[in-house]
Amino acid sequence: MKGLPILLFSAFTSFAYANVNNVDNAHLEALPSISTTIGKENHMVSLNDEELSAVQGQALMNLTRTNDTSQGLNFYRLGMEAEIELNANIKKLQLGCGGVNGAGNCDIDIDNLALTGVNPVNGEYAASDAKLTNPFIEFAVKNADNSATREIVGFRFGSLEALGKLSLGTNNNTSTPNDDTGINSISGDLNLNLVGAYISDIRVCVGLFTCILNIPTNALVDDTVVPLVLNRASVVNDIGPLVANASLGITLKLDNVHLVNQSVKAIHEIILQNSNGTGGTKDFYLSLQKQSVKWPSVASPGTFRSVAAQRGWWLSLPDVTIKDPVITQRIELSVLTAGVGLFGGRVDIQGIDLGQKPAKNCYGTLTFC
Repeated sequence: MKGLPILLFSAFTSFAYANVNNVDNAHLEALPSISTTIGKENHMVSLNDEELSAVQGQALMNLTRTNDTSQGLNFYRLGMEAEIELNANIKKLQLGCGGVNGAGNCDIDIDNLALTGVNPVNGEYAASDAKLTNPFIEFAVKNADNSATREIVGFRFGSLEALGKLSLGTNNNTSTPNDDTGINSISGDLNLNLVGAYISDIRVCVGLFTCILNIPTNALVDDTVVPLVLNRASVVNDIGPLVANASLGITLKLDNVHLVNQSVKAIHEIILQNSNGTGGTKDFYLSLQKQSVKWPSVASPGTFRSVAAQRGWWLSLPDVTIKDPVITQRIELSVLTAGVGLFGGRVDIQGIDLGQKPAKNCYGTLTFC
């Protein structure tokens, strides 16, 4: 990280120091000049600092400095007051591969990634765009006030709010996770809102082959929030507890269900939207840092994110939704496990296919473009 172009950043920080020295969270508006037109005469009049501070204006770009003495870091954010609409396909996304991670290991490794709008336009996701509100780039700097030891320890790209859909990999057969592709490894923090999940085939079995009446039972899963902090992970060890309301003539409530050893390849759609659908994901970012960093919150100025981004590449999706997954894979529970579950005991279900299919982000018959 020391090898990053310090010369370019030195000019950037010199401008910042000249304007915000000893001031936290200073906001610099990109005014046309330090003069403005006043009165009826068509001429320019210089303003002093006090007069300039009273001027209100709208800027396309803004620069913010935030100091955090607890981390010994200063943060410089260059933001854009704008909305960017984007539709993108990435065949193979690999970040942070090799090096300290070892050969063949990546911080982030995803096959067939697509970014679209939440809903299709005229039946086509290829005509639907994701929206990034107030995008920015930000640097984390150590020893910012000492030109001899100043060091960039991280940078990130992000936005105040992101609204759209991430589609991941392929899932030709929703009854088994064995053919799933998508997330091979991921580093980041995700708060997953699991909304409207439905399990279509649960059976209570005796031994290995005999299931009672051989009749499938369905279950509705209560909406819940699943917080995940992952570091080069391909499997989530434990997702739970989940509450499943199974129906077999009467409703049987299993309120301590855990998905264990759940492959992240089974996740094929992540909606960049809060759980009630009223807005996008706040404080979305993708970062690279040489040490653990708690980045400032853009949505809540003056505060910092509670989860620190770890060394390497890091993806932060603090409020996203998996909506209405229909799990068709057959799930078998032993009589003993089902009985224990009815009385609040833990019910472990090995990793399953979540029943999601990624959005098709191409026109015509193309499967990926």
